[in-house]
Amino acid sequence: MVYEIHYIGATWCSTCKVIKPATEALAKRFAVSLVCKDLDDLSDEEKDTISKVPTIRILENNTQIVEWNMNQVKSLEEWLQTHIQMMSDDF
Repeated sequence: MVYEIHYIGATWCSTCKVIKPATEALAKRFAVSLVCKDLDDLSDEEKDTISKVPTIRILENNTQIVEWNMNQVKSLEEWLQTHIQMMSDDF
């Protein structure tokens, strides 16, 4: 399984200024690919899929399986701990 984190935030969002570095640290810690996008750089179609920033999506083999609209990264950390552990147990 290949996991990827998609982080969508905005430079003007005060919560995003805290969540983005924490998300980057978690991606590095768990060796998961991270794609960061700024809301203002998205197409109108992509913006329509975002209800709130920051939004964090987990993709497994290029398919979205989880999405959080959050102001903390605890859910992401717990999810990664559970699923990365499962992946490690398979080896």
